[in-house]
Amino acid sequence: MSKPSLCLRKEQVELFRRAAGMKTNAELARAAKVNSTTIDRVMAGKTSVGVDVLVGLLYNAFPQLSFDDLFEITEDTGAEAAA
Repeated sequence: MSKPSLCLRKEQVELFRRAAGMKTNAELARAAKVNSTTIDRVMAGKTSVGVDVLVGLLYNAFPQLSFDDLFEITEDTGAEAAA
């Protein structure tokens, strides 16, 4: 059974971060008003995107962007769990 997952478009976030003059994820975290460890873990794929990151990026850091610019919904088919 497939389950939808919210995924960060990491390459896009990197591009938008640099275009906004932010050199580090710590600067991005400050702009998003979230903990820098959280941004680091999400960018490294070690934790899933939470509401705080979603709102922080869309509302605080990049209000000019849309959801689809930074995120995508994917279907987790469970294939990784079966492997």
